[in-house]
Amino acid sequence: MKKILLFLGTGLLLLACPRAPAQDRNAVTGGVRWHAAHSVFAGLPFGKGDLSYALGYEYHEGLALWQILADYAPDLTGTNNANYVITPQLNLLFEDKIWRAGLGVLDGHIASKVADESGWTGIYWQFIVGINVPIHKFSLGVSAFYPFERWGDLDRFDFRDLDYGVSLSYHF
Repeated sequence: MKKILLFLGTGLLLLACPRAPAQDRNAVTGGVRWHAAHSVFAGLPFGKGDLSYALGYEYHEGLALWQILADYAPDLTGTNNANYVITPQLNLLFEDKIWRAGLGVLDGHIASKVADESGWTGIYWQFIVGINVPIHKFSLGVSAFYPFERWGDLDRFDFRDLDYGVSLSYHF
């Protein structure tokens, strides 16, 4: 009986203590992405090994987070006419400990070296899977991305079409 009373008393004491501050809900993030030369989605101007640099904001809510990012890719090798690409994106990711997975929507603006050939790629999608390791107020992430244009093309998935990225986030 003493053990039960001790257990209940300890539980009530813990409930009465002030709670720790809520988990950080915001983060700024930056990263680098290694692109593939996509076999299915030929409208992307990236060649194998092209790099892009992203800056963005994350809002965390429970087990999910929203990412708003802008990605900049200079020095493209996938097409002779593309000077650079700026790709705004919105991603919804779900978290479980260090694991992350989700879906994003993107639309890249391709700036062409040739006059009057610049334009938007049109809306496309990406699956995202990765890990994100917290380190105090920061977190380090490693992810794989599968961009695709049409949902009907998912049966043509090829591992060579995956992009890879690393990111560093500061939580506040």
